[in-house]
Amino acid sequence: MAAPTERPVIIAFAALYVIWGSTYLGIRFAIETIPPFLMAGARFVLAGVIMYAIAWSQGIANRAGRTGERRLIIGACLLLAGNGGVTISERSHRFRTGGADRGDCSHLHCACSVG
Repeated sequence: MAAPTERPVIIAFAALYVIWGSTYLGIRFAIETIPPFLMAGARFVLAGVIMYAIAWSQGIANRAGRTGERRLIIGACLLLAGNGGVTISERSHRFRTGGADRGDCSHLHCACSVG
């Protein structure tokens, strides 16, 4: 497999930063009028409906079987501890950095481990 050229990689990183950054910007504005867990739950439901529709269109939606319970538990943990924690901290955090401080840590870790 050939190594990717530089341009598509740069475009992919730019898209990642814009999409991920807009998530935290959206959280910041949404929690001013919507309760944090309601907003986070609505985002998860919308994302789930979109992913299920895509899976259904490809014929793989009903293959969950016994893993459905585990997926429900993992989704609840992500909603309550992950995204829910960010929305609660965004509402109460003095500087309202959202996930910026968490994102910087992963980039620093990658930068330090490369050298």
